[in-house]
Amino acid sequence: MALVLALCAAAAPEARVTAIVADRVVTVTGGVVENGVILIKNGKIEKIAPRLTPPQGAEVVDAGTLAAYPGMVLARTRIGLGAGQGSVVETLWPYGREYDRIRACGFTALGLVPPGGELVSGLGAVARPLARAKDEIVLGKSEFLCMSFSAGYARTLPGLLRQEGQSPLVQAVQGRLPAVITASDATSVLLLVRILGEHRNLRRYVVPEGDVVNALPVLCQGKVPCIVRATLESRPITFFEHNVAATLARAGAPVCLVPAADSVAAIETFRFDAARLIAGGLPEDAALRAVTINPAAALGIDWRLGSLEAGKDADVVLVDGELLDPRARIRAVYIAGEKVYACEPADAGGAAGAAEEK
Repeated sequence: MALVLALCAAAAPEARVTAIVADRVVTVTGGVVENGVILIKNGKIEKIAPRLTPPQGAEVVDAGTLAAYPGMVLARTRIGLGAGQGSVVETLWPYGREYDRIRACGFTALGLVPPGGELVSGLGAVARPLARAKDEIVLGKSEFLCMSFSAGYARTLPGLLRQEGQSPLVQAVQGRLPAVITASDATSVLLLVRILGEHRNLRRYVVPEGDVVNALPVLCQGKVPCIVRATLESRPITFFEHNVAATLARAGAPVCLVPAADSVAAIETFRFDAARLIAGGLPEDAALRAVTINPAAALGIDWRLGSLEAGKDADVVLVDGELLDPRARIRAVYIAGEKVYACEPADAGGAAGAAEEK
């Protein structure tokens, strides 16, 4: 027996331990840890504490004056997906250069969505922006329901929400599956909010489109969780620009920010757009949550991603300033404790320098 135990112990792989020492660790949900150390074991955060002494044998990453933030989460995108009508996993092709550039922007998780147009569009999934096999980058237990609602479905949806069975829609109504629902215009938003008010267990985020400014009073009153573009919206037939994200956040509604367009170019200017919203009244803490823990919650993976906490994946972004300050450089990105992007000060030329370390 002793020999068997000894052989088993010898065969067990050694734990991969890394300690990231940063000037500040911005956890998002637990405040800021000055002179913080993030202790990572096998891709998970084991502990965060000030001036923590790394265990013997750990790889120590001395980030100097850099700040550590959680990786950003993109709530919805079709980048990397083909044009087919299959599931997002079936049409996923992650081997283009797009995911290199997305990592360099500080995003470590993507909510992949199926084509819209149908009331029940299908299931989305969360993936890592890595050029690897699908089973390596698509997170387990990360499915979420995608729906596209317009006023024409006002009579259809209530009946569907009352049906029984084990369909994804029923699971969403029961609170077992998160839902991301796109509403095509302000009228659709008003109808959707009224219908969903009867289903308190439904964990949903609404994507208001079209003349969203006209729907703001209802969204704010109900504190409806929303996914909005990082742009200033114009009122119809006027030149007045409205900071939708700021209005929702000040009303207490959870907000997720996505780029102005579903493109890599828009992702590369995303921090500039977010900074403009902050300058226009969006509180900085709300903006930070809107790119980290809130989108993770929208996709139902806030138990795993979206903040720096013990037990979560070690998705870390090292920045020489504030994460949403476009003047600050992203120096390194870690996904599950593995460095997947590095930009040295001498060659800090922007996102074009993205390179996954093997």
